[in-house]
Amino acid sequence: MLNEFLQRCQATGMQTCTIPLTELSNTLDIENHTQQTIHLPRLDIPSTATPVDVNGINRCVIEADAGIAECGSFVIDQQDSQLRLASCMAETLVVVLEASRLVASLEDIAGYMEEKLRNNQAGFIAFISGASRTADIERELTIGVHGPRRMHAIIITDR
Repeated sequence: MLNEFLQRCQATGMQTCTIPLTELSNTLDIENHTQQTIHLPRLDIPSTATPVDVNGINRCVIEADAGIAECGSFVIDQQDSQLRLASCMAETLVVVLEASRLVASLEDIAGYMEEKLRNNQAGFIAFISGASRTADIERELTIGVHGPRRMHAIIITDR
């Protein structure tokens, strides 16, 4: 399932890597990036929040609630408006997923969605499958107009 997920992610142009949790801080290279927002509460990485304005930010690092192997999509609860804004306005979006949160198909997310609906928290669930892409009537593809230009996936293999 992990290999299928990685292949689907890479098919959208996403850069991917699989690492143990102990390598996450080095992989993120947090100290050498400016204008970034980091939100990884389940992984005990200190959060940072660069104020987001119309110019955006360089990088947003967030954790996913799940990954769907059949389509290479991340499921992310974006109830927090600042995180939602940061993930849309960042030049690069880095999504961190614990391998244990990977599911085979969209149907496998039903329980997660039902729980969010019961708790009135389903309004800002995002399914993200790569960098922002849009095309005009002449079929000119543009990347990064409605969201990040680049997307990276980091899969934590030992969680």
